[in-house]
Amino acid sequence: MKIARNSWLSRLGIVVIAALLVEAISIVQYQRLRSIMEKDMSIRSRMVLRSMSDRIDRVLDLTEASMQENLLYLKRSLHNPDSVIRAMEYLIDDNPLVVGGCIAFIPDYYPSRGRLFEPYAYKEDGVIHTQQIAGPDHDYTQNEFFRRAVETGVADWSDPYLYGEDSSRSLATFSYPIDDGSGKVIAVCGLDIDLSWMGEMLNANQHFPSSFGVILTEDGKLVAGPPPSRASEDLVNEAVRYLRDSVEVSPDKKLSIRSIRMDYDPYWQIA
Repeated sequence: MKIARNSWLSRLGIVVIAALLVEAISIVQYQRLRSIMEKDMSIRSRMVLRSMSDRIDRVLDLTEASMQENLLYLKRSLHNPDSVIRAMEYLIDDNPLVVGGCIAFIPDYYPSRGRLFEPYAYKEDGVIHTQQIAGPDHDYTQNEFFRRAVETGVADWSDPYLYGEDSSRSLATFSYPIDDGSGKVIAVCGLDIDLSWMGEMLNANQHFPSSFGVILTEDGKLVAGPPPSRASEDLVNEAVRYLRDSVEVSPDKKLSIRSIRMDYDPYWQIA
């Protein structure tokens, strides 16, 4: 009876040891599989991010190229304010990505038009409209984009901003200083592009069902994000907070974040 009991305990011990070995092997295999999947995810994410960065770069480059290609025509129009307005209409019409643009002159450049003169052209339902928007309620000389361009003579991109009463429309402006030929900046030309396509593009073909994409400015402001069907506003805000703090995995491991920064102005972060 005692021998049988010992034999039973021995068999039980073997079963327990075997079960533990199976469990250990399963854990090792799981960890290895998880490591392989995470590595694959990182590789795929980097490829997607680089592709998105290149696409955004091309769009911004096209806007900058439009400015360069039409610069000579614009400068030849400076002799007459009406000619400047026609030049702006042509410049806006030349690029389908540009939804509006202005050229703001240094004070009293055209005395006949008053101290401030800023013709603005914009597209609406396929038609280009123009208007002079400078005045007592809009002194563009106080705007950062104008002062920076006049003082530095350097073109740059603005941070995204909401346009007018349509809070769903986010724009970014490319500001280009115009000189008089002697190096003195006499005006700043701004071209506006709509950024709504960026969020759609970034989230249209995600490789993972639970993934989503966002774009942030250099200082961490949200440029574009996913539709509510892909990620809730709370989840997006949580991801943005971790991105600002350079966190790659959230404490609860609910979010795994991969990101790159664009190589050129405006140096946005794509994640």
